[in-house]
Amino acid sequence: MGQLSGPLNRWFTMRHGLSRSSDARSGAFSRVLAMLVVLMLTIPTLAAVASDGDTPASYDDEDRASSDPSEWLTFKGDKQRTGVSASEAPSVDKVLWQVQFSCSVIYSSPTVWYGTVYIGVSGTIKAIWAKNGTLRWNYNAPNPVHTAPVIEDGIIYAGANDFGGTSAVAVNATTGEEVWNASIPDFVTASPLVLGTNVYFGCQNGLLYCLKRSDGKERWNFTADRGILYGSIALMNDLLYFGIEADGSDNGKLYAVDVATGQEDWNASILGSVWSSPTVADGEVLVSTAGDKSIGISSRKGFVYSFNATTGALTWRTNDLGMVMASPSIKNGRAYVGTFGKFINDIEFITPQMYCLDVTDGDIIWNKTVSHGADNAKVWSSVTIAGAKIIFGDEMGYLNVWNI
Repeated sequence: MGQLSGPLNRWFTMRHGLSRSSDARSGAFSRVLAMLVVLMLTIPTLAAVASDGDTPASYDDEDRASSDPSEWLTFKGDKQRTGVSASEAPSVDKVLWQVQFSCSVIYSSPTVWYGTVYIGVSGTIKAIWAKNGTLRWNYNAPNPVHTAPVIEDGIIYAGANDFGGTSAVAVNATTGEEVWNASIPDFVTASPLVLGTNVYFGCQNGLLYCLKRSDGKERWNFTADRGILYGSIALMNDLLYFGIEADGSDNGKLYAVDVATGQEDWNASILGSVWSSPTVADGEVLVSTAGDKSIGISSRKGFVYSFNATTGALTWRTNDLGMVMASPSIKNGRAYVGTFGKFINDIEFITPQMYCLDVTDGDIIWNKTVSHGADNAKVWSSVTIAGAKIIFGDEMGYLNVWNI
């Protein structure tokens, strides 16, 4: 699922504009509004970059490169989807600026490059100046943009789709001009992965597409058993890792596919659907799962699995944590992941938690309920790790910054 972005010593988050009915318990409210919010860091050593909230910070584009560690060019920050940021975390929740997009929906996480925030808003990709929130340019996509824009060598790659049509697009990140637009048969809801001369898109019809970066033409495709939902592809040692939705008996799969040929290297069976990206670190690939809630309360299980990235052998699996919709984020041998918990109607069977797991064996190092007042909050978004803090959003609309 989605994630916060944290380069340029600012943290970019968004409120999704999906209408929801009034719920006194959660404080949810109906709206059709999308909002991008920027939070300031108040760290003395970063004062030259962080604004005081009244005067926009300035950037020298000539001094910034696409390889700058403070940039955030793809979902979860890198091709292994570790979720680790080079920036420090916010120390206060001071808002630098906010932008509202009326009658719009934000499905994607933002990315940042050369002092500009890029984000999909309904049927557009918008480039917004990070220093003051003003619009740099607007690209009208052929369909709603569901993926985080991925930036490589000054080109944006994203998926744009609805029931009227689906596309993969490439857009010039400086000008907003379309480079190419390639038709794809079904929904692309996970951010693409760019490597060398190729860009890879997972599709809800179960196909993984390898397209040429130069013109969007297909090189090859791989057919999985079922749809690739919202999880972006992870990469390590020339293998692409991704999960699929479960079958009618709630059995899912994790795949490893050769990056050059599209040939399957291995697959592993898991319980539940994969709604998020696998994460690769230290020779292991971690993936979280969520059972089909339509089957009944007994099926609403969720686990985190760890497989050997080379062989596909199972290293460990957690106990049932309740549905896990988010991707694990990994740093220093620890994995951080929030859970949806286990509910039926409003009856809570497993409380939503934030977990810190030992990557070597899956043991719980610590866990904590995500709550605000008397209400527990489900966690959909993946964690961003920044210094000695983790940052994540929850279903009640809170941005959480925790010490680790």
